[in-house]
Amino acid sequence: MRLASSILFAALATTFASRAQDLRGAPAELAAFVREHCARCHGEEETEADLDLVRLVRAAPDAADAAERAADWLDVRDVLSDCAMPPEEEPQPEPAARANAIEQVRTLLAALKTGLGDDPGRVTMRRLSRVELANSIRDLCGVAIDPGELPADDLAYGFDNVGDALTLSPLHLEKLAAIAERVAATALPEPDPATPGALRFLADQLTSSLDGGARGESLGLYTNGVASCRAALPRAGRYRVAVTAWATQAGDELARLVVRADDRAVDRFEVAATRQEPGVFTVEVDLPAVVTLGAAFVNDHWDPQNQDASRRDRNLYVQGIEIAGPLDPREPTIAERWLAPFEPSRGTPFARARPVVRELLRRAWRRPGKAKEVDRLARLAADTTSSGDTFRGGLRAALAAALVSPSFLFRVEPQARPASAPVDLDGWALATRLSYYLWSSLPDDALLARAKGDALRDPAALLAESRRMLLDPRADALATNFAAQWLELRKLDNLAPDPDRFPGYTKELGHAMRRETELLVRDVLRTRRPVRDLLLADHAFVDATLARHYGLDDVAPDATNGDFVRVELSGRRLGGLLGQGSILAITSHPTRTSPVRRGRWILDAMLADPPPPPAPGADSFPPQARLDTPADMRAQLARHREDAACAVCHDRIDPLGLALEGYDPLGRTRVGDIDVAGRLPDGRSVDGPEMLCQVLAQGRAFPRAVLHKLFVFALGREPRPADAIALDDALAALPDPPTLEDLVLAVPKLSAFRRRGPASNQESR
Repeated sequence: MRLASSILFAALATTFASRAQDLRGAPAELAAFVREHCARCHGEEETEADLDLVRLVRAAPDAADAAERAADWLDVRDVLSDCAMPPEEEPQPEPAARANAIEQVRTLLAALKTGLGDDPGRVTMRRLSRVELANSIRDLCGVAIDPGELPADDLAYGFDNVGDALTLSPLHLEKLAAIAERVAATALPEPDPATPGALRFLADQLTSSLDGGARGESLGLYTNGVASCRAALPRAGRYRVAVTAWATQAGDELARLVVRADDRAVDRFEVAATRQEPGVFTVEVDLPAVVTLGAAFVNDHWDPQNQDASRRDRNLYVQGIEIAGPLDPREPTIAERWLAPFEPSRGTPFARARPVVRELLRRAWRRPGKAKEVDRLARLAADTTSSGDTFRGGLRAALAAALVSPSFLFRVEPQARPASAPVDLDGWALATRLSYYLWSSLPDDALLARAKGDALRDPAALLAESRRMLLDPRADALATNFAAQWLELRKLDNLAPDPDRFPGYTKELGHAMRRETELLVRDVLRTRRPVRDLLLADHAFVDATLARHYGLDDVAPDATNGDFVRVELSGRRLGGLLGQGSILAITSHPTRTSPVRRGRWILDAMLADPPPPPAPGADSFPPQARLDTPADMRAQLARHREDAACAVCHDRIDPLGLALEGYDPLGRTRVGDIDVAGRLPDGRSVDGPEMLCQVLAQGRAFPRAVLHKLFVFALGREPRPADAIALDDALAALPDPPTLEDLVLAVPKLSAFRRRGPASNQESR
């Protein structure tokens, strides 16, 4: 998880892996290292940070305090790997000695794992995030909803699907109820009638765009104008629109009628019809469910000198507009497709509703409904029908009720009775965990079929399903939901750079920046490339807007109509994450770059090793500080690090952020000679983003961080010490370098994913 360990000690990663451990205490070599380099501050004269390493190396790891002991050793491993300890002013161990100590800590942690037991931990029951809810409704009903309709979800550990942070407010319930009613109406519409109906709007029901206008049996248009009506149709589809009209003539042309649907002209007619014999002008056209239809007069003419008084004034008179249809057979909705085999045509409403409700609950609640649950919603459907609604209306009521049930809104993992030991998840719970991990949505038919027979409890079957699901387009959610949160891309929605200092930013550019990053993550996942290619890619995905922004003018003509194209950069700019506008923009201030923000972001997102929050008053520069140029920024950061309390973190943060100073707050390459050099805590130098990416891509630090983030996203909680050790073991079992797909598939193999810890009486069902 730490940067220095990947740089200095990769070559020694397995040197001590097979060394036998004395479980009565730490190995002698590690104890000697602690006495020489750590004991003065952590055990002999004082215990800084409440860490007594002298006691720790002497104590036997027993079950009673194994978790606490493992947490302490994990901290020791991390600060040694960071070269954060011993402090810079103290004598430093030789690199080989430090690497030796780190590896012995790892081996000791492996020995401690036995004392930690086999408890996979508990996951707090999770409400669906608003993105998960929208995806679930889309896949269940085929209805699109805007996640922005719902209140924003709270974050924990950087993700919005952590049960401890997700609340359900009265506002949520109000919004969810309205959404459920709307979704049910769209998903289960009434069947089309056998004979298409018709809507008729007579002259006195039409609206004229002109002031006045004679009315009676006809609405007169004495100059260019429109007679219109607003129609609510049974559904979107094909309709026959008939306009009854006649005209008076003047000049060399016949009166001309244009039939409009909203602002679109759908047909044109010449009107020779007279008042005695009005004409009917008909057109078939595809219309939305709600539409404004108009009959427009477009060629007014006035000839007062004409000797024929009947040819002096050209006018159009509209008697009415009729809309008949729908004429086309309606395509069944997604909900109707899976409902049809379960909807009997005979029987009482209750008897007919039961099999439909049973199938609805299996899909929507990700498990079979209990008999009482099925009967309750079937009775709701029957009562709605008895109250005068259609049978389909009753099913809509049942669907809306199912969508506001806790069994849909929450990822419930029921357990039959209190358990005193960890248990395997049943197939339904496993299917739900897997689908919301890989798709951010509910299981499909194939996954539900495997859930029914508990086949998913077989690790091989679970892995096979995971591989199948990664081939599905819904797995793009790993880029658009997981990666968007891991990399904090949602911050682009609120980005507001100073337009005077950094002109050119638009919402469209922000969307393009986000999409570029999503496409890179998707590409690395789908092509099974090493995860380090997220840092080292020498290509980019850009549309015309982003190509111009980056100065790739030769590419812009190829990226038209909003399309994104893959561009080989050939060294023109950095193609990986640290060269993308999205990352560089969200880690900047509105008026300037921020090496501190960028460095902190790298430590958190790329290394899963965020520094602690700054002390009060230490998180800003003095008011008189000059920050106009990159050189000013570098000078101020150097002064900041002169304070020993600040240097502890800033020695790690600043070199990372300063390496990216060649990019402005919008991700454009800066012009001029900019110092981007720095020295990492381990003594290594980095000079610019390319060298920084090479350093970050070495060893296991970056893959370990990605695996850590995937764990949090999949399980909805932070890894405990036992989980951290299990993640290290999982990473060690993967190829070197691992692909992004390897890391994604490693999570379902974990005991913490497939099992759950003991339930309390309150949690049992």
